[in-house]
Amino acid sequence: MRLLFLTLLLLAASPVLAQQYRTQVQEVPASEAEQKTAADLERELQNMPGDSYARALTLRHLASEAASSGDTGKARNYLQQALDTDALSGAANEEIRATLGRLYAADGQHRKVVDVMAPLLRGGGKPDGIDGEAWLALGNAYAQLGQWDKAVRPLQYASVPGSRGEALYRLQLAVFMKSGNYDKAAGVLRKLLELDPGDPGYLLQLAAIETRAGNDARAAATLQVAERLGLLNSSDRRLQLIRAYMEAGVPYVAAERLEGWMSSGQIPAAADNYQLLAAAWSEAEEFGQALAPLKQAANLTGSAELFSQLGQLHMDLANWDKAVEAFQAALNRGGIGSRTGELYMSKALAHYQLSQDAEARGAFSKARGYSKVASLAGQWLEFLDARPEGFAPVEIAGLAGMAGASDDRGLAGGGQSGGIPDAANGESGAQQTSATGETAPVALPEGVPDAGDHLTPVGAVLAGNASGSIPPWRGGLAADRSAGPGSNPHGADSPAFTITRDNLDAHRDQLSAGHLALFRRYPDYRMPVYPTRRSAAFPDAIYRASLANQSRARLLDPDSLTGARLGVPFRRPNTGVEAMWNHRLRYRGSDFESRSRKAVVAPNGDVRLYNSVEEVLFGYGNLNRPADIDDNIIALYLAYLNVDGRPTGTALVHETMNKREGERRIWFGVPGTQRLFRIPPVGYDNPMPNTENLQFVDQIDMYNGSFDRYVWRLVGRREMIVPYNGYKLLDPSLTYSTLLQGRFPDPQAMRYERHRVWVIEATERGGADHQFGKRVFYLDEDSWSILMVDNYDEAGELWRFQEGHIAQYAGSRLSFTAPVFIFDLRDGRYLAERLTNESGQTRFSTGQYAPEDFQPASIRRRLR
Repeated sequence: MRLLFLTLLLLAASPVLAQQYRTQVQEVPASEAEQKTAADLERELQNMPGDSYARALTLRHLASEAASSGDTGKARNYLQQALDTDALSGAANEEIRATLGRLYAADGQHRKVVDVMAPLLRGGGKPDGIDGEAWLALGNAYAQLGQWDKAVRPLQYASVPGSRGEALYRLQLAVFMKSGNYDKAAGVLRKLLELDPGDPGYLLQLAAIETRAGNDARAAATLQVAERLGLLNSSDRRLQLIRAYMEAGVPYVAAERLEGWMSSGQIPAAADNYQLLAAAWSEAEEFGQALAPLKQAANLTGSAELFSQLGQLHMDLANWDKAVEAFQAALNRGGIGSRTGELYMSKALAHYQLSQDAEARGAFSKARGYSKVASLAGQWLEFLDARPEGFAPVEIAGLAGMAGASDDRGLAGGGQSGGIPDAANGESGAQQTSATGETAPVALPEGVPDAGDHLTPVGAVLAGNASGSIPPWRGGLAADRSAGPGSNPHGADSPAFTITRDNLDAHRDQLSAGHLALFRRYPDYRMPVYPTRRSAAFPDAIYRASLANQSRARLLDPDSLTGARLGVPFRRPNTGVEAMWNHRLRYRGSDFESRSRKAVVAPNGDVRLYNSVEEVLFGYGNLNRPADIDDNIIALYLAYLNVDGRPTGTALVHETMNKREGERRIWFGVPGTQRLFRIPPVGYDNPMPNTENLQFVDQIDMYNGSFDRYVWRLVGRREMIVPYNGYKLLDPSLTYSTLLQGRFPDPQAMRYERHRVWVIEATERGGADHQFGKRVFYLDEDSWSILMVDNYDEAGELWRFQEGHIAQYAGSRLSFTAPVFIFDLRDGRYLAERLTNESGQTRFSTGQYAPEDFQPASIRRRLR
């Protein structure tokens, strides 16, 4: 929604600000102020560096003078400097914040408005002395930034002097609707009706909003009033009500009413109305119901655009043959202009799903001639060329039938009572015996839930090892809300030793195959090994839930988990799949936002950088789980991709916990097209865009997606040297030119430690195809994060090695793996992803996302 009318109000208010500024310098004697020019005051500022209070008063006076002369830009700068001195009293500080916020608002600097004025809301009450126009500026700024929930409170304080309030009410209405405050929205509409009782739109909108708020009796009463006034006697008015229902977020009601009125002839069976009906059913996520009216609209109009939409709807429903027909119909009618490339892309994907390789290649080749989709089409053609002969695409609806197939031990059982042998000696990882190299049992930190099995709440061995090189777990890194980007709690540590080719044999048994391959390939490769710090720590609720999951979590098949809640599902895993589920469901906050870069580094040191934005709302492990998120959702994931500042794509994933109740769904969108391409193969070894084929989709987050293509064997627990506490790699002062060297990243930025890890071996299942025939995963016992992966080709040769550098984020009480490196051991290139040093950040549990932000309809609007 555009809110330009509020901006105009704020701009109109700016000429009267000068008088306000003059009233803010009452502490400066009038005679003295009148005698000094702005130049005099500027000179005085140079002579009072240590007197912050005097500087603040002088800066306020300069702001008043600048505003009087019409230079609001200079006035803003002076007031900002006065505020930055932090020398004024609470009331004066608040007044400057309000005035400065209005100035920034008049200039359209919404982020600045929020930065300056948000502190005014930190208390529980309404600050005295702040006028309604200032609150309007803050509420409008939040609205312009899409932070609807935060806009509610200031707008309740807002006012517009000299106005009947229509503009303010409309803004309040928009904000209350967006933030889900439907009762407040209904109250605003009643005020608008009082101002303009003759406006039928307000009454119909009120009926729709009362319906959305669940006030059925009020909604019915409002409709009765509308009928008595004759507002529903014409098809135009009925259509106005239908659109009001859709704007209010009750598209199902809109679709039912519209369908009924069209069937009875009260609304014409015209193409536009069929199109509206299809849109209503689609927004209600009744996609099957949307097919018939959309087909009617397409046939009545002969519109290529509508046939294209029909094809996309068939794609969403996995009706691949029908999708091909609809896309061909659109092409037969001349395509859709500059977006015809999208048609070819969609048609190619449908052919691909039907195993029609020749037709798919033909359509991808056509799509390659259109700039917006050329790169994506090219990657698909490269992917098809790399596929083994005879490969059959996986049907989206056919993956859950793998239960009972030859899998690792006791797959369908809960498996929480047994112990798994350590890889080195065959002993149970939970036993405290000398054979395991562990010390005597130690006590858990006070207040940490204890299962009485000498394990941490998430299932790690509590004790250290006999040599002391792995210490006991003492509760992990303490929570620290002040910890920011670049802070390193272990910055004083020095390497205990460095592994080189010269001393490699002494450490060989504690290194992965991938690290050994890097030593073989590069004579100067080295690994600095630091003292072990068991930093991982999580909220108490995660600990308690992990213990409770022992008696309730179980797998129905490799991709269908039931019974688990909030925490680690299998703290004492019996199978490889159970351990991998622990990685998938590890705690990462309620949501996260990451703005980072990817880099493809050639052996000669040439670097190609790509920007990436990831937004995730977790369903599982969310301590503040939204009530309206599906119980089967693990996470809603959105990624924006671009090259050299140019947007190249959007990926949307709905990750599910129980495939029997709902499949994983993934879409890809091209900016400017308003189209999301449903990706049929749902991951696996499809190439990840913007990685130059160095990463497959299922390597995101070290591993993600279905478990059906491999047999997973839990080898056991093993002491290894792994990437850990990688705070140096997160340091904003570390430049990419220093880090991203040819062949391998700068070893001085790396940190390796000795830790216990779970080793899981995945071998390709009979009848399945993946370009990795075998994979060996190494999972940190303290966090269940995958730290390393050895990836072998189908001939059994080690091909690619993944290395994830984990750090504990003390401010959020979680562990996260970033950056990640993928080394190609054939051609010498490597990929670095989730880099945040020079620009970017990762934020956890921001509270800024809602489930509807991750729906295809919402993403399509963002693609405009």
